[in-house]
Amino acid sequence: MTTLREGDIIQGKYRVERVLGMGGMGVVVAAHHLQLDEKVAIKSLLPQGLGHPEALLRFEREARAAVKIKSEHIARVLDVARFDDGTPYLVMEHLEGRDLSNWLRARGPLSIEQAVELVVQACEAIAEAHTLGIVHRDLKPANLFVITGRDGLLEVKVLDFGISKSAESAGQAAMTRTHSILGSPEYMSPEQLAAPKTVDWRTDIWSIGVTLFELLAGRVPFTGDELFELALKITQEPAPRISVLRDDVPVKLESVILRCLEKDRAARYQDVAELVAALAPFAPSRSQALVERIGRIVHAVRASSLAATAFAQPPPVAGRLPTRRTQEATSWPPQHPVARGAATTAGVMRPLVSPILPPPSTPRSARRSVALGLAAAFVLVMLVTLVTCVSLWRTASRAVAVENQVSQNASAEASSASSLSPPTELSSPLVVAAPALALSSESPPTPSAIPAAFRGTRAVTRATWRFGPGVYRGVIHTNGATGHADVTYVEAGHDPVVVREDLRLQHGSRGWSYVGSRPRYSDGEPADDFTPNVFYMEHGATGTWTFVETCAVGTGMCTRVISETGG
Repeated sequence: MTTLREGDIIQGKYRVERVLGMGGMGVVVAAHHLQLDEKVAIKSLLPQGLGHPEALLRFEREARAAVKIKSEHIARVLDVARFDDGTPYLVMEHLEGRDLSNWLRARGPLSIEQAVELVVQACEAIAEAHTLGIVHRDLKPANLFVITGRDGLLEVKVLDFGISKSAESAGQAAMTRTHSILGSPEYMSPEQLAAPKTVDWRTDIWSIGVTLFELLAGRVPFTGDELFELALKITQEPAPRISVLRDDVPVKLESVILRCLEKDRAARYQDVAELVAALAPFAPSRSQALVERIGRIVHAVRASSLAATAFAQPPPVAGRLPTRRTQEATSWPPQHPVARGAATTAGVMRPLVSPILPPPSTPRSARRSVALGLAAAFVLVMLVTLVTCVSLWRTASRAVAVENQVSQNASAEASSASSLSPPTELSSPLVVAAPALALSSESPPTPSAIPAAFRGTRAVTRATWRFGPGVYRGVIHTNGATGHADVTYVEAGHDPVVVREDLRLQHGSRGWSYVGSRPRYSDGEPADDFTPNVFYMEHGATGTWTFVETCAVGTGMCTRVISETGG
């Protein structure tokens, strides 16, 4: 069977109407069942797919998985057959709608209730698959198809179990070779990237967390220009907080997503029932019945089904979930964290490096040449890295020397200006050009020297300004002479960076300002590469003080505030 054309009659039962989609190995067409007068979808392999055993195995695996899972949230398989030339095909229910990947491109992020409701529906199909010993391994918005149900509400259908893993097929190496990368890397768990052969149902928990993050934020949590860069971020970097990208996400919902994205799968939710129970408070009330049904599905078969499959786990410590420490206690010697990280990195590198290495059958001389070439490339990379580090160190040393000199000048200027009384109103607007600033070691002004607009008051001000290619958004909390600022730096193509810096009210030749110091990241680590800010104030006609300009301490770079609210 070379092609399926409009008007073709298949097996005397199905008339092809149009092509719905085509990939590298297969094609899906819309057809009409002549006897039942019903629309169906027919999925078949293309001729180029027939020559790939893995494509055939994926096709058969999808058929078997779809037939076993009876959930209403999976596309039903109506028939499985072969064309006269032996090409297999599936007859599936015809779905009218769009997948969530296209939805995001067309409409943007979903509302919180809608996103959680659709994910809970998908979890019902995944829960049933897990109880049958089937792991999907490729959950993502593109495989969640949204239709309008008979009641007018949106429903999700989970698609493409083609790379799923089941207990029955655990011994088949064709689809789970350690060197193979199957699925979409942006949605793959650390263990799936490192060793696809060893994954269990908790890799789907990770993918559900990534999917929910994308439905709410409009982007995946981990991105990279190259596969190697993406794999390192997934396996090594902490998951970003979705509240940085969308401030209306509740803290508890953010915690649910972060737990799904734990690197250690023992720290994630241990089954889908536990996950949907945590999501239930954020779903509409009509989803409660589905949450309870998922709980019944998982708990009814856990003892009889999961215990007999590769998903069975060592008994957890009574009263708490298994952790990395309790799991490692069963083996000796326990693995050192550094060794564990090296093993994970090696697992990630294996499928990436193996394509460029010659096979064992290659003559020894050729293998030696390749090895020498890789060694030379490695040495070159290390030399470039060393030169770059030395250059950065010299630049930083010069910057520190300049800043120390400027700090001495600023301290002298602040000392001479400390006797001046604070102005009640600025007579002229502040200028953008400013001398370089440095942090002063002065103590905060005494309460009597602080203007009434500052004294003893708490204020929260939101300001936006721009330096270079990025935009800064600051939430400035002040309490008289002190405060702190949470500054988010946003640049196209990069993850937002959030830094907190302490603020101290200071009066100088340019009037009152809040000077930042000790910038640090959200995890408390020092943000040494982040320059503190100083926020200059202007006395308004209504007697309040507002932020009008911000400068980067020690650089002389200043910019007017684009917008400012509160104060």
